[in-house]
Amino acid sequence: MFVHLVAIFIGGGLGACSRYLISLGVANFFEEKHGLPLGTMLCNVSGSFLIGVGAAYAVGTSFENQPFFRHFLLIGFFGGYTTFSTFSLETITLLQNGRTGAAVLAAVGTVVLCLFGVALGSALGNWIRT
Repeated sequence: MFVHLVAIFIGGGLGACSRYLISLGVANFFEEKHGLPLGTMLCNVSGSFLIGVGAAYAVGTSFENQPFFRHFLLIGFFGGYTTFSTFSLETITLLQNGRTGAAVLAAVGTVVLCLFGVALGSALGNWIRT
């Protein structure tokens, strides 16, 4: 049990640091022009895609029964990398600042693209596995 918690802790830290650096880079490049939380959206969508690939690929392979893979990567890294709470805060902040259109675009875009990301990633993971 302790080893699994350590794997989640390390994976989560690496995922959160990755998310911060990617969000910062995207914000510096795009957000000044568009005013949308594109960095958060990118992390949520790419993380959704990658968790779909990883979870689907693991089925029926040696990874399926590897707790370290599941705890470090799927729970830890992607749990730290994707950030639904930050997405929620940014969307509410947009609403509070009177940016209703941007808030709706961010909310609907993130949810739709994340669901699509998991579905596409899952299909890719299944294809790679076969």
